[in-house]
Amino acid sequence: AGSQTSIAANADSLISSFPKPAQSTSTNMSAGAVDYKAKLTEFYKEHNPDKLAMVDSNLAKYLGKEDELFRKLYSKYGLTQDGETTRSPFPDPEGSGPRCFMELSVGGQPV
Repeated sequence: AGSQTSIAANADSLISSFPKPAQSTSTNMSAGAVDYKAKLTEFYKEHNPDKLAMVDSNLAKYLGKEDELFRKLYSKYGLTQDGETTRSPFPDPEGSGPRCFMELSVGGQPV
């Protein structure tokens, strides 16, 4: 029984010598880590302020898949993968007359 107690004490001593993992918070982030809460808050401030109350729940839903969350948001709001607004290669319409839109395709591919 004595040797089992000694082994258990040694194991406890060994385990306690390892550093404890750091909590993942915005105030305790390693250099280069992305603060997704701040990033999502800024995104919603600019693109949809009504969703600011959902920042924490969206981050919880996409925990570990934050890049997927931002890809979906960029697509939904018509942004490039860098979060920039996509620009049409065509000039903005001018004048006050009626507007006509055409979608052209060749072989099923838009032109």
